[in-house]
Amino acid sequence: MNHIMAVCDAEEPYAAKLVNYLNMKEKFPFDVRHFSSPGKIREFAQTQRIEATLVSECFYEELAGTKEAGELIILCENEMNRYEGKKAVAKYQSCEAMIKEVLRMLSLENNTNCHILRKTSFHIIGFYSPVKRNLQTSFAFTIGQLLAKKSKTLYLNMEGFSGLNSMLKKNFSKDLSDLLYYLQNGKNGMPYLLAGMTENINGLDILPPMMCQIDLISITQKEWICLLQELEQYTDYEYLILDISDSVQGLFEILRQCTKIYTIDGNDGFARAKIDQYEKMLSQCHYEDVLHKTSKCSFPQFTHLPEQLERMSVSELAWKAKEILREDFDGER
Repeated sequence: MNHIMAVCDAEEPYAAKLVNYLNMKEKFPFDVRHFSSPGKIREFAQTQRIEATLVSECFYEELAGTKEAGELIILCENEMNRYEGKKAVAKYQSCEAMIKEVLRMLSLENNTNCHILRKTSFHIIGFYSPVKRNLQTSFAFTIGQLLAKKSKTLYLNMEGFSGLNSMLKKNFSKDLSDLLYYLQNGKNGMPYLLAGMTENINGLDILPPMMCQIDLISITQKEWICLLQELEQYTDYEYLILDISDSVQGLFEILRQCTKIYTIDGNDGFARAKIDQYEKMLSQCHYEDVLHKTSKCSFPQFTHLPEQLERMSVSELAWKAKEILREDFDGER
């Protein structure tokens, strides 16, 4: 059953543009309908349930206090402070900025999560190596973009200093720490939260990483595992890319949750020694299953890798990544 959002506004060109934009967004969790008056909403609500309504100021009082329109969010044309204590967004702003705020509001109010009926399996692909400065993030990002060409894919960076905000030239208003905070406090609405927080680069959804390493270190193993379970139960992603660092609590248990793990090794003596020590530690701690799911990767010296992340899927690294995907996943896709 579709989740329906209404736009109740008499300004036809504005409403048509907004509705068209929202219905064209692949990850938007609502089927959006336009209604030119509150009366038309009440008529529609006799046969179908509306979960939320973006309502113009002139219609707000008529719909306030009724149940037919679901959760009301006011499309405010002028001063926002006149609606203090009520849900309101600026009407004349970018559609992208508006909808992120709308989804954040709905996630706070949504008290139930809906299990999705998966049509595909959920694959967690982990990237971890004890060897640093080894193209791990570039490789994970490239694999994610290639998978996203055919399947819905989410990239999650678990580093203390990811650098993604600089690479994407964006300051994120919400990030992974906000999502974990909602989950820790019993908040639901995972699809709304993600749709309002993720960025999309060349088809790949990216959950903005934590900006503070201290926050990352404080997340417990239990909280990480809970997040992975929530993503499987309440989203329709087929692939989850985990770009993992040593700062993560419960590293081995998180790797155990992965369907496949890629470990980039190095060419010098210290790199080989670190890989050897890591593999021995896995065996000593009874994580042989992690070793069995791990493929070690070696890369040549690339002459040029693009600084623009959206071009990673057509880089020199992408040719190697395509070979790996053909070998490991083509039979399942």
